[in-house]
Amino acid sequence: MRKKIGISSTVLFLAVLGLIGFSASSTMAVQEFRDAFQAKYIKSDSGKANDVALAQAFGPGQPPGDQPRGPRPDWPSMERNDPEMNKLINAANELDRRTRDVAKTYREAPKAERAKLKEDLKKLVTEQFETWQQRRKLELTRLEEELKRLRDATESREKKKLQVIDKRVSDLLGEEAEPGF
Repeated sequence: MRKKIGISSTVLFLAVLGLIGFSASSTMAVQEFRDAFQAKYIKSDSGKANDVALAQAFGPGQPPGDQPRGPRPDWPSMERNDPEMNKLINAANELDRRTRDVAKTYREAPKAERAKLKEDLKKLVTEQFETWQQRRKLELTRLEEELKRLRDATESREKKKLQVIDKRVSDLLGEEAEPGF
């Protein structure tokens, strides 16, 4: 027997979850909710999930959890402002796509062709690993440079400690700074 549930009940349920701290960015929680929802309400007489009903229950577009949450990278400005990192990211994405394609081909290939495909996959994964390492090394170099800049700034402020304190006190009291000439 097929149970029916109204869209408003689903929306109300999701709203209540939102009020008690449900995070849509938690893919696991969303997947658990989808599984429970499917098991309870969307199974047809044949036992298969009704994808149309599931999509309608979550409204237009993709159900929550299928897309990454949070800020999206600004690819055009990254390409302009950081071509080196952009190149590494694009290479890693392309290698990821290629490795997935070769792995899929391997799974579908006859046993006679699998050895060559496995060798090709190993080369691609090695190249992908090297690309990831290059990106990490670039990030590490940049973090080290930022750390050096922050240390230098801290040392400089320490040397000017009394001046910084006097300036802050003057600002808090609304006094005008004395002209330095």
